[in-house]
Amino acid sequence: MPFTRFLSALLPICYAAPIEVYDDRTILSIFSGGSPVGVVNIPALLAVTGVLGNIGIATFLSTTPVKTIKFAQCQAVPTSTDSVSNAALCEYLYEAQKHLPHLVVTCGRNVMGELTQPTDMPDNDDPDAHRQTYLDRMNLTSVWQTINEYPRKNVTVAVLDQGVNFTDPDMAPLKIAFITGDGTAINGGWNFVDDSAILTAMEYHGQFVSRIIAARGNNSFGVIGVAPSHIHLVSLQVCGLPRCPIINVIEAFDMAMDIGVDVISISFSYSEYPCWYGGPNAMCVAALSDSPNYQLAGFSNYGHRVDIAAFGEYIYVGIDEHGDPALVSGTSYSTPMVSGAVAILLSLGG
Repeated sequence: MPFTRFLSALLPICYAAPIEVYDDRTILSIFSGGSPVGVVNIPALLAVTGVLGNIGIATFLSTTPVKTIKFAQCQAVPTSTDSVSNAALCEYLYEAQKHLPHLVVTCGRNVMGELTQPTDMPDNDDPDAHRQTYLDRMNLTSVWQTINEYPRKNVTVAVLDQGVNFTDPDMAPLKIAFITGDGTAINGGWNFVDDSAILTAMEYHGQFVSRIIAARGNNSFGVIGVAPSHIHLVSLQVCGLPRCPIINVIEAFDMAMDIGVDVISISFSYSEYPCWYGGPNAMCVAALSDSPNYQLAGFSNYGHRVDIAAFGEYIYVGIDEHGDPALVSGTSYSTPMVSGAVAILLSLGG
């Protein structure tokens, strides 16, 4: 699976302390020889080696409903201080690993991430595009003219963030219906915060990110995205106000892999530097300042783990939830520029 290495790198932060947790659930993954192993099988595997283990935890695992997140290859266990705690279950699993050395165990908590938002000219007919100065600095007019000379295919981008309001004329053409592996029909996206099909744009963080990626161009409305055509957008709402529990993120990755999206765009972070979550299928994006000499912004990611930089200061993103023009800053808004650029390359068959 193309994103599982990213998830395996992200999951260990769930056991770090101090860190804010969303609830008492335990998020874990267990592998043997590259294949996932269900946590409920651990007591039986220990018994084969002659190790009795903790009877209380074995009983708990035999009776509690464990949620398996298929494509992300993780499990969620409803631990609590009233039954078996997160610490007790993780200790049990790491102790089991000593007796079953072929197992690779990662165990942590349902921690919370945060939306990253430090501060609150092209040739088209979108009335606000002249305010999107970064488009001109990225030479996107030339890019769009060039790619129009080639055959292209549609690319699906999943945005893991707050929800998207698809009644926005810049977003409406991007909405699609899709079928999950179990046959469930979903229209536009899924709200993992409320476990429902009703998306909530809330503070418009996800709306702004989505507009930067792919706001429909030449529709005589609003702004224009980096990739203004040949894009389908799936809104996977993992964040509330403004927290993003890691179980929501894992389940959203699972759905994204299930439906076969091409690009996943994430504009939030946890307690550790987000660049450390990367892997061969992930890119870490730095933020450029608004200065003419292309310097990194003061809040930017930096270091050898950074793959690319894009503009992240004073980015015009259209009208906000109150009907006012919005100018925003943060790596949250650098990332969707890169997501849009990647989508353009993939639309050409890259």
